[in-house]
Amino acid sequence: MDYNDMSNEEFIQKILIEEIGEIKDKHPYLMCMLVSQGIEFLGKTLRPINNASGWNENQNAKRDFQSAIKLLPSLRKYAEIDIYQRIRCRFCEKMVTDDNMVSDDTTHPKAGSANDKDRITVNLNDLYDDFKRACEDLLEMKGHSPEMAEILSQPFWEIEIRDGVILTPPKSTINCIYY
Repeated sequence: MDYNDMSNEEFIQKILIEEIGEIKDKHPYLMCMLVSQGIEFLGKTLRPINNASGWNENQNAKRDFQSAIKLLPSLRKYAEIDIYQRIRCRFCEKMVTDDNMVSDDTTHPKAGSANDKDRITVNLNDLYDDFKRACEDLLEMKGHSPEMAEILSQPFWEIEIRDGVILTPPKSTINCIYY
């Protein structure tokens, strides 16, 4: 896939919705990791219309993640269980979730039993479905918000070459280099 010509809208549709959807059943662990990062990306996408700082400001992972949880209706139910810390941060730092919090078992209860009141279970099928709906909701904002239409039309990936070195320019929407 050529990321060079992809807009933010195409990235959300093709990568966050379609490609993550393709792996969710076969690789639920990877899906959960990608969804946790995708939620942060959605929050970053919402940042300029949420009266917050610009797109490229760093050090805002928690704020961006929580913004998506707060502003996108299908994700709001996760606000009470702090999936930022318990899933997103744990995956980024240790490649595990907090205390067996995640389950891909559709018969598993959505919350702990009375004997296990501190345990919270997030069903991965539900998490993906809620994330997909959040992506679709954000894409639908394009028709209602000129700011969102502008953000979604911007290139997802830009590469600048200076003195023979590939750089991620300040306008890039991500902070790594793709070879």
